[in-house]
Amino acid sequence: MIVTLQEVQAFASQQLDRAKNFATKIQFVEKSAIAERYSAESRSIRASIADDPEFAGMEYSDGKSTWTSILSVDLRDSTKLADQISPRNMYLTMHTFLPTLAYVCEHSGGEVMNFRGDGLFAAFGLKKINSAEDEPSNEEKLIANRSSVICGLRLLQSISNAIEVVLSDDGIQIDLHAGVGIDCGHATVTRIGWMSAGELTAYGSCVNEACHLANSRDRVVVSSRITDLYPSGEGGQLRFQPTAAGGFEAHFGELLLV
Repeated sequence: MIVTLQEVQAFASQQLDRAKNFATKIQFVEKSAIAERYSAESRSIRASIADDPEFAGMEYSDGKSTWTSILSVDLRDSTKLADQISPRNMYLTMHTFLPTLAYVCEHSGGEVMNFRGDGLFAAFGLKKINSAEDEPSNEEKLIANRSSVICGLRLLQSISNAIEVVLSDDGIQIDLHAGVGIDCGHATVTRIGWMSAGELTAYGSCVNEACHLANSRDRVVVSSRITDLYPSGEGGQLRFQPTAAGGFEAHFGELLLV
């Protein structure tokens, strides 16, 4: 499932070309403070969790208990960016940025749950909990946490070495920064909305904490629940360092996308 940096760049380039095709049909208001960023066509990348018939068939207000490692990634200063560049370029940027993040998540073992604001959150090791016997083992939790942390580091590398490169080659000079937050625990997956406006999402302290930890800049910050289950090992490549704002910043000893 692991992809190379070249493959990520190729995917980002395809998404930019696709967005450019749709952009010809849009009347952009050049002085708009916040550019149009999403369209129904982009939702096809959200295949992961909806591929599970048990989740896809959920009705509004239905919910399922799960355990999961949650990764949240958020584009920093997006409102400021939307004021600095044209609505057309913001539209093209977000249609390159979000699908590429989802692509990297899905090829790192994650299941994209939802797009939130100017980012997304994804589940790793998602397991439905119908009884106490369904609780994942420590080994399963460790694998889920490792996958989410490695994915977070890949995402930051993809932003600087794939997404920005592809946009720059197309004449869109933009400096993108994102924060990644990760936590694990129990969460309720549900379908929320009204009439035709609805989506699958998840609620729980691990979702809230992951989103809170994503308020960083160019860092992967994880909770103590992640480090308790997957601590730094002597001589290992993955390291965790406490941050002043709380949580632990993850570091890896080598590039993860080549």
